[in-house]
Amino acid sequence: MPKTGNPFIDAFSEVCIYFPLLPVIIIFLKKAYQQESLNFLMILSLLYFVKGLLLLIPGLPPSGLHMMEKLFSLLELLILILIFRIQFTGKLRYTVTLFQVAFLSSFITFNLLTGLHQPAGPVQGAADGILLLMAVYSLSELIIREEAHIFKAPLFWIAGGTIFYFSISLLVQGLGGYGNLTGKAAPADTQLLLDVADAARFLLYSLGGILFDRHPPSRA
Repeated sequence: MPKTGNPFIDAFSEVCIYFPLLPVIIIFLKKAYQQESLNFLMILSLLYFVKGLLLLIPGLPPSGLHMMEKLFSLLELLILILIFRIQFTGKLRYTVTLFQVAFLSSFITFNLLTGLHQPAGPVQGAADGILLLMAVYSLSELIIREEAHIFKAPLFWIAGGTIFYFSISLLVQGLGGYGNLTGKAAPADTQLLLDVADAARFLLYSLGGILFDRHPPSRA
């Protein structure tokens, strides 16, 4: 894991590795993993945890770090798209599916042509932007439908956490020209901001499991 040189921030970054376990534990204890979005969320959280552990490997070269980032970014993209596709219906859902296949193919092809050991570049920024837009659409659909128990809908918290994290991540990476887009290490204060955003995301994801009601009261 890249070090900032600040012992407090480096220690907090290592603690953040374990935040993805929160939604996993909650979903498992509530036996809510049969709910589609929570099932995908549990898989996604486990992937983040594994990624964090791999980043602790001492002496990991930049090329290995870039390859790992690309692999996990692809898996993240796939799983989050599957989660947010739930809100798309009819022809729109079919269009999203076609776009998903086309973009994933382009994502893989671009990375193979540029080299897996290179920074992700603009394609990663495009992928993060797509996830942000899909999360915003999913959240807006939930609000428009005025569901009586919207706060008990896991997708509400998954979309909210995704919007919060990727908004901050894209903003600071775009303005600073570092991170997954360029491979440059972030300054200590910015790394702290990204870690806080990441931790907040998994806290919001956890609320999706905590507030999930398998048998919500019927609507009037």
